[in-house]
Formats: sequence, C-alpha cells, structure tokens
Amino acid sequence: MEGLRLFQRLAIIAILILTVGMLGCSGDDGDRGPAGPQGPEGPAGPEGPEGPGGGDGTGESILSDWQQSGHADIEGEPFRHWDAEGEIPTSCARCHSSEGFTSFLMDGEIEEAANTEGSISCSACHASTIYDWASGQFNASTPQLEPVTFPSGDTATLDDPSNLCMVCHQGRESGVSVQTAIDANPGGPFRFINIHYYAAAASLFGSEVNGGFEYDGKEYVGRFTHVPTRDTCLECHMGPTPAEGHTFNPQPAYCTDCHGEIDPDAENPFRDIRLTSTTDFDGDGDALEGLFFEIQTLADALLAEIQDYAAVEIGTEIVYANNYPYFFADTDGDGTGDGNYTEFDAPLLRAAYNFQVTQKEPCGYIHNARYIMQLLYDSIEDLGGDVSGFVRPPDVGATGVVGEWLQSGHADVTAEAFNHWNDPVEDPEGIPVGCAKCHSEDGFRDFAEDGTVAEPVPVVLNEAGTQVTHESTLSCGTCHLHEGQIAVTTDSTTLYEAGDFTALEPVTFPSGATATLNGNSNMCMACHQGRESGVSVSSAIETLDEHRFINRHYFAAAAIRFGTEVTAGYEYPGRTYAGQNTYPAHPADLITCVGCHMREGEAFHVFEPDITRCNDCHVGIQSFEDIGMTVGQDYDGDGTVEGYQAELDAFKAELLAEIQNYATNTIGTDIEYVPGQYPYFLVAGTTDGFTVFDDTLLPAAFNFHSAQDPCNDMHNIEYAIQTVYDSIDSLDDGTLNMSVQIDGNVVTRPTAAGGGGNGNTAPSASATFSPAAPAIDDTVTLDASGSTDTEDAPLQLNYSWALTAPDGSTAVLSDATAASPTFTADLAGAYSATVTVTDTGGLTDTATASFTIGDGGAEPPTTVIFQNTIGNITFSHPIHTSTLDCSACHTADPSELVVDNTGRTQAHGFCEECHAQPTSGPCSFCHGN
Repeated sequence: MEGLRLFQRLAIIAILILTVGMLGCSGDDGDRGPAGPQGPEGPAGPEGPEGPGGGDGTGESILSDWQQSGHADIEGEPFRHWDAEGEIPTSCARCHSSEGFTSFLMDGEIEEAANTEGSISCSACHASTIYDWASGQFNASTPQLEPVTFPSGDTATLDDPSNLCMVCHQGRESGVSVQTAIDANPGGPFRFINIHYYAAAASLFGSEVNGGFEYDGKEYVGRFTHVPTRDTCLECHMGPTPAEGHTFNPQPAYCTDCHGEIDPDAENPFRDIRLTSTTDFDGDGDALEGLFFEIQTLADALLAEIQDYAAVEIGTEIVYANNYPYFFADTDGDGTGDGNYTEFDAPLLRAAYNFQVTQKEPCGYIHNARYIMQLLYDSIEDLGGDVSGFVRPPDVGATGVVGEWLQSGHADVTAEAFNHWNDPVEDPEGIPVGCAKCHSEDGFRDFAEDGTVAEPVPVVLNEAGTQVTHESTLSCGTCHLHEGQIAVTTDSTTLYEAGDFTALEPVTFPSGATATLNGNSNMCMACHQGRESGVSVSSAIETLDEHRFINRHYFAAAAIRFGTEVTAGYEYPGRTYAGQNTYPAHPADLITCVGCHMREGEAFHVFEPDITRCNDCHVGIQSFEDIGMTVGQDYDGDGTVEGYQAELDAFKAELLAEIQNYATNTIGTDIEYVPGQYPYFLVAGTTDGFTVFDDTLLPAAFNFHSAQDPCNDMHNIEYAIQTVYDSIDSLDDGTLNMSVQIDGNVVTRPTAAGGGGNGNTAPSASATFSPAAPAIDDTVTLDASGSTDTEDAPLQLNYSWALTAPDGSTAVLSDATAASPTFTADLAGAYSATVTVTDTGGLTDTATASFTIGDGGAEPPTTVIFQNTIGNITFSHPIHTSTLDCSACHTADPSELVVDNTGRTQAHGFCEECHAQPTSGPCSFCHGN
C-alpha cells in the first residue's frame, strides 16, 4: 500500500509539473517589460475551504532512500555500459532497466532493446500487475515470480516479494553451464565462464539451484535458512518495515541481538559474523574469526593453486584482476596480464569458475558460507592441492541451526501437534493450559519455571488463517535463553543451564515419580513422557468397574526408558520390571537424548539420530529397526536372529489377538484397533469408541497402545516386552502363570533388570603372550583382544595391565591401557602380566599371562615327568602341563623314535625352536634317567 501511495504522490507531482508547463503553451512570449510600481494591498479574500490532510512523509522517505541505492545510480556502470550502443540489448535489459524487467516478468521474454536513460525505478517492482499486497500473492500475470527459474534450470522461491530480487540477483551462469561447456568439447581448451555480478540468491539456495560447480561424488548444502523475520531478501535488506528500507542496506542492529561478536561501529561489521560452529575451517588457528576471513583464506589458497596449475599443467601463467575478462595470460612472467586467458582445460575452468563465484558475490559469507567454503575446498582438491590443513564444512541439507530446526517436527507448521487448536469457535483462547506445556514455546517456558501453565496460549495463523506460523511451534526460545531475544546460537544458555526452571531438575512424570539425566536432556523428558502412566490405570481400576480407554499420549520415550522407576506401563502385581535403561554397552555420548538425537558436539537440530554411529558395534545394520543383540536373546521364540523391533512386533501381534478374543468372548463386544485415530480402540466395524473396558482389558489395552510408541525397542526393550508379555499372560487363560505362547512356541519372559538397565553381565577376560618362549631381549607382545562380553564388542572394553618382572628388571609396558601392549624382557626369571577388563557397565574380569626366562638352559627343574620307553622326560616350561602327551613334541611314539649317535631324537628340532640344545653331555641332561 505504501508503494501505491508513492505512485499517487508521484502522479500528483507529475500533474502539477504538466499543468505549469501547459500554462505557457498558448503562444510565443514577447519581451519582458520593466516592472511597474508596487500597487496598494488588496482586501482580504474570503476564507477558502479546508484543504486535504498532509501526508505522513513515507513517500518522500522511500524516494530519498531509493535515490541513495544502487538501483537509482543513473551514473553507475550497470546503466551507462551501453551508452555507445544507444540501447540495452534484450539479453541484458531484464536486470538493467525497469521496462526490461517488467517485460520479462510477464512471459519470460523481452521483445525490444531498452532505453539507456533509465534505472531500476519504482515501477519495476511496484506495478499493480506484479504483486497483490492485500492477499500476499503474486499475480497470475507474472508467472516468472513464483517460482523463480535460475540459470541452472532449477527453480526456487522465498514465498514473498523477495522473489523480485531473486530474478536478477542470481547470476547468468551456473555449474550446469560449466559442465555443458566441458561436455561439448571434452578436450578443451575453453574460454572463461563468468557467473556475473551479485548472485546472492544463487549462494543462498546453494545446491538447490546449482550456482557453483559441484564436483561428482560430493554433497553440497542447500538453502541457508536463518531465523524467522530475518530469512528473506526483504527482511534483511529492507528491515522490519520494508517501505522504509529502500536503500537496501542491511543494518548491524538487525544482527546484534544474536551476533554479539560484531561491532556495529566497525567499517564493515558484518565481516565478523560467524556460524555457531567453532571449527577452524581455514586452518589458521583462529576458530572464532568471522566467516568472511575463513573464506578469504580459502579463496587465496585456491587462487594460488589455480596459478600453480596453469603454469605447470597448461604451460601459460595466469593472473586474476577484478575487471573483465578477469583471468589474463601472463606470457612474460611479470605478474601482469598480457591478454585474455583462453587455454583453460576442464579442471582449471571448474576451479576458476568457483573462484569467481566467491569474488562476484561479496556477501557469500552471509548468504551461505558453508556452500562457498565447500566450493573452494573441492576446487583446491580437484586441482591436486593440499587440503589437509583445511576442514570441509559438513553436508547438512539446510544449513545452520535454524535450517536444521526447520526440518524437524518441532518446526512443522503443518503438523496436527500445532494446528489442533486452530478453530476460533472450538478453541477461542488457543491452546489450553493442559496442552500448552508441550505444544507451544510460551507454555513450555511457563511450565519449566514451576511445573504449571498459568493461562492458554494463543495460536498465530498465516494470512489465510489456515495454519499456524513458526511463531506457534517449538522454536529456539522454547529451550534457549538469549538476552531476552530469540536464541539462534547453540552456545546460548538453555533453560536447564540457567538453573531457574525448577520443573527441569528433576523431571516429574505422570506417575508422580521423578527422574533426571543430569543435563539438557531433561528438557526433552519434560514433554516426551506421555500424559498418563500405569498409576493412572491402577487408579481407574480402584475406583470404577467399567472404563473408557486411557491413552498414554504420544512419543513417551523418557517414560519407557526409565521403565518401572516411573511406572511407565501398567505393572501387574507380583511381577518385577526393568528400570532405567542405562545403555551399559554405549559410550558416554550415546546414552542421553541430546547425545543420540542431537549428535553430541554437533548440536544437530533436526533431532534425528545417525545410524552410522551405531555401526561400530551393530555391524551391518541399515536401519534402527535392525538393532538387536545376537547372543541369547530370542525373546519371541521363533529361532530367528533379528532386531529388537521384530521381537517386540511378535508380542504386540499376539497381544492384539488376545485383546480381541477377550473383548468378544468376555465383554461381548467386538473391538478393533485403529492406529492414529482417536480413541484408537473402536467398536469393530464402526467409528464409535470402545467404552466398556473392564479391569482386565483396560491394562492390556493401555500396554498394547503404549507399545506402539516408536523406538520402544531402543529405549528399553526389556521393559516393553515385559509389560506386553504380562498383558498376554493375564488374558490367555485368566492367570499370571508364565503361559505365554507365540505361534505355538512357549516364550520366556525377559528377566527384570532392577534399576540397572538391560541386564549387564561381566566380561570374560583373556590374556596371552608371544613369542611362545621369550628369551632375554625379546619384545614380548601381550594380548587381551580375545576377551569377550555379552553386551559389548571388544573395542568397547577397557583394558588395564599390571606387569610383574624379576628384581632389577627395567621392563615397562608400552601402553598399560591397550589391548595388546608390548615390553622388552631384559632379565632371566619369572614374568607375569595381569589384565583387568572392564565393560561399559563397569563390570570387570581379570586374566594373567606368565612365563619364565632361563639363563641359557642350565638345570631345568624337573617338575613334570612322563614315563616312556626311552626314559623319564622332564619339562619345566610353563606352557607344558601335566596333561601334555608325547605327541605334542615328538613326531612319533617315543618307542619308535630313532636315536642318533649323539643321543638326540629326530624330534629335537621342535625343542630347538625354544631351547638352546647342549653340544655335549648325556641325554639325561634333558631326559632324566
């Protein structure tokens, strides 16, 4: 509307100018005569009618701002470049003239060259045929605006008038242009391909529009998403009130609420802006510098690599200058250009194009820093450069914390979880206090303070009134504090860390029990606990004979994890149940909500666990449903090695069959379970809720529905199966008697793990050494890698060795905590090494490896004697035992051995592997009598 007012004012001004001009158009003026004498003052005229109210000055402000912008710089190169030609060609008029721009928006074509006298004036963006400000929609007559097509052929949209900016600020070439040129002439040489100026939108959308050249086998980030109200061209470049921001210059004040690292008074304060990551991308030792400087180092490194490659591989040196055609041949080696560089091969063209992308988009560090750094890193690497000192930014679909959050369920504006209370008639106040705790930011913060929500929370709908906006989802301020503003940095203080939110330490569950994970994961537990518990079911049974269904509610992961400690399910009298799953077989960063779902150290706000982090131990699994232990845990009795989810599914299927059988034969009403349709249990064949649960059917139905919660198999498989098993057991013959069968197989109820998790067992330690008979100065290798554990893989076990050596020995283990340390045996005598093996649950076992080194073989003790036809054979080495028979050392029965003229048997070679044989002396030296 402000634009319309401006047009009205400009129109009035134009009419006034035209009117004044017309007053002198009746004929030729004669010579002006001398001034006459001052006449007497005339009488006052009658008072005229009250004039129209004055304007608010907005139009004048817009005009003044626009005159300061590059769009109005009539003397600038973008508008003067074609003065000699007298017109702007159709290929350029789209972005260098108002008439060309508006013509392009209509059908994507420009029929005629444009006049060189213009600039990008008001009409370019504010023509009434372009955008309907009242409805917030682009008009159908401007199809080029929704969506916008980029040089790559890909399309994108920002869903607001920012699309107008994207039409021109997208460049003229793309990575596709480069690949097309290479495919057309694989051997080259090529001329340089220039993306063109200020391709901000191409950077912003990253891989989604292929603005840079993206190398095969690499993944690239897509659109960089920022915080709400600072996420589009208009929001950043025109400010909170776009009608007053027509200089198009962002203000530091827009950023300082969250980016405390910038100095608003600096010459270019935005250059200090940094991502939340503390990764030192450019390897210069400064992990806190602005992203501009990280990119600058990488760009300098790429230019140096381009110059080295050109000189060595092409044979013609190259220099870069910030004027067309940018890359010049340096034929005489003086460091200055001697003409257009036209000898690009494919690798050099790709790298030069990406370098230019970073130079012609001066604010790429703000628009999409990770994408820009990925292009630079990969270009250096492709030319054969050393990238070992650099770090390639991670491949995240939407970049930044907010971008990740936008992909999560917490930000899903279309989800039922946030749209359930949209009807102003049914829910005039919005989200009721009983639900606001977990379905709104304000409600959660209110609850976290003292465990209560004071009042309903209104929902914020889009302009069409059809769904909520991100203001009504669980946004940053739900969990983070940041000087009273929206939090967007991962190092901003959380509600838990602030310590003022008493409902977060410990967390109270629906049963009334409390629990804690001693950290930020408690914020997750505050909502992911359900709304009902086994206590709710017990209370209903105690007070009523007939019941409606009791629903635990959704995604109650924390409840199932803590099991019997918070009475997550209905627990049958006389049975014991597993407590908290402490994940005894897991490393410390994979035992909390934050550790698994946010990928500890990465602050991953999509909240999706990474399956590859499980593959070290759960080898070969493709999905979380495949996770399970392969040793002795065939819960469902089908004889199949399978994941926990498949085990649990077998129990759920059996329980549902028992529920239906009981409802039909005991209650007298058929029952049907419909996932996702409240109240879930219906009278079969109808849409009516099943409302005649008795004291036996209600607990079974509660446990069955609770078992549908996704990921029960990972959060506490034993507790989940125990509650379902007991529900089957109560229904199959009316008695808790361990009579459960699945498909005819009698199955065993999982053993309750008390409060210690999923039944950790101690490891079995193993200790060996090599060589088999060490000598003085030998390197001895100890080995505990043969140790085993039911829950843990060998690499998860911890080892601690203690070495005992002869007096005076200086033998030292190379690493007392390694599975296979070494030491040098330096003295004769007895050595022993004891290893203590500890599993991730803290249980231990020990084993010892021992040997003795003699002083050359003299007088071996006669500790073990074997009677045979040759004589009494004695052994002293600790590897020999009383169960050793002759065949272990001799190639034949002793009675058949041939004794040579020295008295030695033909089997002496075996002993000589370890023992120095005497050159003289009687056989009895080794063989006894």
